[in-house]
Amino acid sequence: VDSDTYTFQCEMTGRLRWIDHCLTTTAAWNTISDIRVDNDVYWSDHFPLLIKLNVKSVIAKSSQNVCNLDKNKCKILWNNRDLEQINKYGQYCYEHLKCIDFSSKCVSCDDNVMCVHVDSYYKTTINAMYDQVVDVLQSAAISCCISQTNKKASGRRVAGWNLHVRESHQNARMYFNWWTECGRPNSGYIYDKMRITRNYFKNKLKWCQRNEENIKINILAISRAKNNFKTFWKTTKSLNYREATPMCVNGVDNAKGIAEMFAQHFRVEPRTVQCVPP
Repeated sequence: VDSDTYTFQCEMTGRLRWIDHCLTTTAAWNTISDIRVDNDVYWSDHFPLLIKLNVKSVIAKSSQNVCNLDKNKCKILWNNRDLEQINKYGQYCYEHLKCIDFSSKCVSCDDNVMCVHVDSYYKTTINAMYDQVVDVLQSAAISCCISQTNKKASGRRVAGWNLHVRESHQNARMYFNWWTECGRPNSGYIYDKMRITRNYFKNKLKWCQRNEENIKINILAISRAKNNFKTFWKTTKSLNYREATPMCVNGVDNAKGIAEMFAQHFRVEPRTVQCVPP
């Protein structure tokens, strides 16, 4: 990375700053093959830092039998866990870590001279224990949350992009590329146009995000008026409304209880008809 590289540009003063700091271990540092800043970002004043790693140079410490399941269908998800998954992970670790055999020879040796001669034995023993611990931790992570690899992740689309944002996005990108080709000046006509079009684009994008539901409803109305049922049903599915939380009625705050209470209150009981003597 060149000494004049920066990752932040103040929109008010135009000053350039390097505000990203990365911490890494020695082993991870040896896998880094390239570091650069993505300058082709015009929707933010912060340019992302891209780090390329050579994962082939990483030596696997765990054994091959981490999980008996198909690895293509059984992978660890590095995201948040709920309380149930955390408890399941802890229980799995507790039951399996205590089964790892800790060699008594690793703590019985108090002679430094003797330990030098059997140094290779201790290294082999400790490495084997390390592999077993890693295997247990990986298996615990897999067992508490198995990913659904068949589901394809798709990026979230902004409602009203084509109608409200597309044009400002194109202008912002055009002036940003123009500004980049001119050496990224900190003042002047090109700099002002780049800054103004980018701010205009960001304001349009934020407006669409704040008014997402209204935009979707308007798209539904326009599609229905034009008999464009393909867009109508596509937008309808994208709304994905959740079930509303029931209000509290006479101390009852669940849907089933409220329904039963209303059924009991408005029930019509048949009257008893007395026979009239002849």
